[in-house]
Amino acid sequence: MNPTSLSLTRPITIAMVFVCMSLLGVIGSQKLPLESIPDIEFPAIFVFVPYRNSTPEDVERRITRPVEEALGTLPGVRKMESESRDDGTQVNVFFDWGADLAAKSVEARDKIDALRDDMPRDVDRIQIFKFSGADQPMLVLRISAERDLSNSYEMLERNLKRRIERIEGVSRVDLYGVQAQEVRVELSAERVAAFGVDLMSLSTSLQRANFSLTAGDLVEAGKRYYVKPEGRFDSLDAIRNVVIAPNGLRLGDVADVVYAKPDLLEARHLNRRQAIGLNVAKETGANLVAVSERVRDEIEAIKQLPEMRGISLIEFTDQAKEVKQSLADLINAGLIGALLSFVVLYLFLRNALMTLVVTLAVPLSLLITLAVMYFTGFTLNILTLMGLMLSVGSGMMVGKEGPCVHLACCTANLVPCVCVCMCVCVYVCVCDGGQGGSVGAAP
Repeated sequence: MNPTSLSLTRPITIAMVFVCMSLLGVIGSQKLPLESIPDIEFPAIFVFVPYRNSTPEDVERRITRPVEEALGTLPGVRKMESESRDDGTQVNVFFDWGADLAAKSVEARDKIDALRDDMPRDVDRIQIFKFSGADQPMLVLRISAERDLSNSYEMLERNLKRRIERIEGVSRVDLYGVQAQEVRVELSAERVAAFGVDLMSLSTSLQRANFSLTAGDLVEAGKRYYVKPEGRFDSLDAIRNVVIAPNGLRLGDVADVVYAKPDLLEARHLNRRQAIGLNVAKETGANLVAVSERVRDEIEAIKQLPEMRGISLIEFTDQAKEVKQSLADLINAGLIGALLSFVVLYLFLRNALMTLVVTLAVPLSLLITLAVMYFTGFTLNILTLMGLMLSVGSGMMVGKEGPCVHLACCTANLVPCVCVCMCVCVYVCVCDGGQGGSVGAAP
């Protein structure tokens, strides 16, 4: 028995099935995750090796070429690019779509770690990045004030960054444009020459005086004690009093030890004043609109803090607003399309019941499609919304030319005909609205 005959012979059963599926669609539409763009993982890894106070030629010879040769042995490499600068090197490795980037990142790190003995000793850490749609910030803010905020890193981190990081659904908060103060040791060339200080010995003495090690454990009287010797500096005076020579010469005798602001390599301005940036990114799979609302509520509470008086938090971009606007546009387009299609179909068919069949089939089929998207792990983003908008037009065309052939049968059996038309439209919506698993599917 084909679907058309089954719908005509058992109209009540088929109607109840589609009513249940429509209810599932209503529930699924409330629970579908909202995103601006799908979580597409770009098939590339980016390796950055910092090496400051050098030249691009030296970085290329000592770091870039060995790293390129090591990463070139990775399987599936399609293209490789590198850039050598005076502060380090960046190597971009591109693979084919579908490559397992997690495994590639582990292999790349293992190959680079094997080169650590051949690299300069000043290379502390090697950073390996991946890029996906979820890495894009959902909310971008600018922080501006009448007073100088260059020394406000600790205050902003405590009152703004850490409080937003605790919000459910927030994965990362980046505060940039202001940095924490650093300890700067400014050597005096005259005093260094007068005391005959060896700079290599001075560097070694500072490294030995500031350490934190794990020395294992000690078992005594049935109890285990963990031994962890530490010699960290807790004040500027502790650094000044470090002995750097056998004759008792101290660091403060040849250098000035002060707190200083690090040099800014880039700056942002808002209304002709220097501004600070704040990016907020959400967790993968979290509802964009819900997370954005929680962040906004927390920001309003932060503005009331006494330490934040006179500081303006200005919104630059908000993906949640864009998604809500896209949903509103989709609903408006659907309502206008439904009205126009009803009028046009009625002019051609001259039958109100048959026109009602096609007009009801499309919105109900969209509800069922939302239920299918929810249970299959898809998200509502710019691409799936585009597919749903296209499927509305396709469904109207198919619905008009499919069930409308037997006009007399349709008018006599309205419910079964709506069900048959909905089956056709659901098929079209699922094919168009969920095109490409990697495009709309949630991880």
